[in-house]
Amino acid sequence: MGSFAKLAKRCVETEAPVMVKIQELLRGATDVMSLAQGIVYWQPPEAALNKVKEIVWEPATSKYGADDGLPELREALLEKLRRENKLTKSSVMVTAGANQV
Repeated sequence: MGSFAKLAKRCVETEAPVMVKIQELLRGATDVMSLAQGIVYWQPPEAALNKVKEIVWEPATSKYGADDGLPELREALLEKLRRENKLTKSSVMVTAGANQV
């Protein structure tokens, strides 16, 4: 007898993790674009690193922000999408993100 019988009923009946479900839905699809995590291998530009050094001392930096991201960043991204990508009906959220294991 394997260890399967020793697992709690709720573990045995739990659905596959979300990422597995998503992979199943995407398999073979040709009209979708995955915006899943991409782990980069380069460092941010020097100007961005210098900006971080500047804003880390602002009191607002350590407070909770808007759930959908900084309004000025969201608006800048929407403007970029309109101007460069001709996407006029877009909406944007900027979140901290997370890794799913």
